[in-house]
Parts: sequence; C-alpha cells; structure tokens
Amino acid sequence: MTPKAKFYQVYDQLGASYAGLRLLEHLIAKRLIFGGPVLSGPRAFLWKNEIVGQTSCWTITFTREDLRDELIKERRRIGRGDLHDSVLTLRRKPGDASRSSRKLPRT
Repeated sequence: MTPKAKFYQVYDQLGASYAGLRLLEHLIAKRLIFGGPVLSGPRAFLWKNEIVGQTSCWTITFTREDLRDELIKERRRIGRGDLHDSVLTLRRKPGDASRSSRKLPRT
C-alpha cells in the first residue's frame, strides 16, 4: 500500500446497540475496518406528515480504499439476518495514512 493511502469513513445505522457491537466485532475480526464507537440514542424524523421517534444505533469507523468492495460484499452477506433494517454509508476521506493504518493486516 502506498503512503498516500485513501480511506472511506464508514457509517452504519442499526436498530439496536447489541447489533452494532456484534457487527463492529465481526468486521474488525475480518480486518475490513479499524474499529470505533457504537453510539445509540433517540432520533426523530418526519414520516407521512407525522413526527416519529425511535432509538437507533450508529457505528463510525474507517476502511482502506482497497478493502471497500470486500467490506460492502461482507456487509450485504451478514445484512440478511438481524441487520436487515440497517443502512451502510461510505464516504471517501482522502489523506495521509498513519503508520499504523498502513499496516492493517490482510487475512
């Protein structure tokens, strides 16, 4: 990998925090993401002209550009179970990689 590696910031929205932690641990074990927090709390949105409130969970992490397609494929594979209501968002974050980021092992 080159020193000027490109990264994607990964946001995953899920329905429950236990699912977020399981997802994070699974993707870390596969060496597809670096890890990060599992955040949960209330949210509100407009649905059919009514304000609806729910509790949601989010994970925020990073992945390397060369792992992007593999991450999406794995996320789709495991998303068929209890993660069916989740939303995955990848946002490109170009920049200099830290030394530890460049050494993320491949399995």
